[in-house]
Amino acid sequence: INFEKLGQVADVCKAYAKALYYVENDFRNNNDFSSLEKLITLYYDLELPESAIGILKMAKINNKFINEEDWYLKLHQWKESLDVIKKRPMISNGKIDLDLTKRFFICLDGLSDWESLLSLGDEVEKVDTLNDDILTRMSPELAKASFNLGEWDKLKHYSNKIKPEEDIQVYEKNFFDAIIAIKSFDFNAARNFIDEARSAIDDKIKTLLSESYQRAYKLLLANEHLYELEEIISLQTSNDRVDEVEKKKKKIKKKWDGRLELTDRDIKSYERILAIRRLVFK
Repeated sequence: INFEKLGQVADVCKAYAKALYYVENDFRNNNDFSSLEKLITLYYDLELPESAIGILKMAKINNKFINEEDWYLKLHQWKESLDVIKKRPMISNGKIDLDLTKRFFICLDGLSDWESLLSLGDEVEKVDTLNDDILTRMSPELAKASFNLGEWDKLKHYSNKIKPEEDIQVYEKNFFDAIIAIKSFDFNAARNFIDEARSAIDDKIKTLLSESYQRAYKLLLANEHLYELEEIISLQTSNDRVDEVEKKKKKIKKKWDGRLELTDRDIKSYERILAIRRLVFK
């Protein structure tokens, strides 16, 4: 069985380290530059962005055709990608370029430019009210922006549009629905959403932990956020005296401050903790 086929099977099975081994060997043996895109994808799945950037440099040295816009997106070079995208009109003759608009959304999300992301969502809804496809596809990013900015009505609006296709999207939708339920003091519903979100990522966490802690790190942080929501529910449903509740709030705040001080924390997770804090602390 040739390396190309073995790499495809390993990729389908999400055995990314094995897939990378076969794809790299296939590239070395055949000098097939058509496999560069797959290499970049695998490097990012394995948290190896420097290797992906090295592939881009190698392609340039070998004078291979490169679509800057596509490559910058694949390499998560958000600012450079946005600079290229802005050179093209997003709206022409009253119609929206869906592919370009999606790329715009992705770049703004990568840059954590939440205000611009929500503004773009509003602009798309005004111009293209009949075509809801782009907003449905980008609803997880728009919901994330709404949550980080404390725009609760927009959070509910965009969370309702999320149609999960992958486990992480199931997690995100249930996470946001849990937030909405907490804001509405519907704590039983919030607990159910938290359980659904945890179930969506539990098996993947176990699988990744069997490979390496580094690969499971982001999902472990996602699970930690669910625990933080449970702490909020426990605090808000407590029958303790007011002074006891205040003591618990101070204890939770100290604990969360410690988490924020972790130097290796993922920036998106850092922002999410700040947003979760706003449910309890001003």
